[in-house]
Amino acid sequence: FQNFVKTCTGKTITIDVEGSETIESVKEKINAKDGTPVQRQKLMYAGKLLRNYLSVDDFDIKRECTIQMLIFSQSFQVFVKTCTGKTITIDVE
Repeated sequence: FQNFVKTCTGKTITIDVEGSETIESVKEKINAKDGTPVQRQKLMYAGKLLRNYLSVDDFDIKRECTIQMLIFSQSFQVFVKTCTGKTITIDVE
């Protein structure tokens, strides 16, 4: 059946899914249409974070419902304060 994915930029993507499909499979379909890497996608439906290993049916996602997609950066910063009081910034990719 057909469902919609709304990105954080407001764009809506249409995908075809089966109830038995895993959320990871849904993310792969989003990647094929939108180019967003699977590992950067976080999907939410009805206020719940969708886990990769569970199925569409596990979250009771029905036909023509909208799933929210959040995108997480792969890089981040770590701030370390030394015993001398100096702060060091480390960029993690």
